[in-house]
Amino acid sequence: MKYWRIIQVRLVTILLVFLLTAVTTTVVSFLLPKTYMSMSRISVEKDTSDIAPLNGMQSGETAFDPYFIQTEIEVIQSQKVLDKVVAKCNLAEKWKRIYGGNLLHPIEARKILKKAIDIRQFRKTSIIELRAYGRDRSLARDIAQALAEEYRSHRTDEQMKRVEIIKDADLPDDEVEKALKVMWANRPVKIIDNADLPVRAVRPNIPLNITLGVVAGLILGVGLAFLIEYLDTAGLTGRAIIVDAQNLLIKSGFNVSVDDLSTHHLAGGDVAMVATGMIKAKEKNIDLSFDQACALDLQDKGLLEEED
Repeated sequence: MKYWRIIQVRLVTILLVFLLTAVTTTVVSFLLPKTYMSMSRISVEKDTSDIAPLNGMQSGETAFDPYFIQTEIEVIQSQKVLDKVVAKCNLAEKWKRIYGGNLLHPIEARKILKKAIDIRQFRKTSIIELRAYGRDRSLARDIAQALAEEYRSHRTDEQMKRVEIIKDADLPDDEVEKALKVMWANRPVKIIDNADLPVRAVRPNIPLNITLGVVAGLILGVGLAFLIEYLDTAGLTGRAIIVDAQNLLIKSGFNVSVDDLSTHHLAGGDVAMVATGMIKAKEKNIDLSFDQACALDLQDKGLLEEED
């Protein structure tokens, strides 16, 4: 009942904080620039061994490597692949309007590109999802598609080097031809989903932001209401104690101002204890001034704290 009463008393404060937070969140969500996401997907397999084709082994019989997919994810984000994507999509030129209006250095464009992509494995499969984010939906699609194509080209180039090694090997022509057929039958990278043009923006998530703003507004409003109530109660309690102590002292013939009592109260002293001590000292004909009583009170508190 006490908490409900506080909410009723501070209802205006709660509503103001709630409305301010909710409206601010909504306005900011609509003003934030939209970000689009496009995704391509590739299937990745290990390369055929250089030795296996020469020995007549099938290309599919490769050892399981638990780190293969993670390694290839890092290869996709490597300088060699990303630099080709920067050049293919002309990102240094297209991003200059967003980043100061000056033509970007290819290294700067590559660093920005690395932050604008998200490469992840699809569950526990050999499929890798290539996500690209950007304010331009067409550019996001081009980047996602270029990532898949340039990574495939990178793996193809590596395979071509292996082909040259086989051709240069001192082997009969029929064995070389057989080995090359085995290698060409193995396609380490396949694009299984091309990047599509995004239809809706993925950021900002306006419904989610508005919901969070409403929840945060309620929490902040109620929290502020209880904080104000606590501060007001604490302040009223302190003033009441000071006034009561002054009344006792005046009735007993002491002339102590509210300011002096407030100073002692703010210093951590017990004004009620000081007033009681001065009254009892007077009853026993002991000369105890207000300053002396305050000093003794603070001294006793210091001793108690040391014992604790």
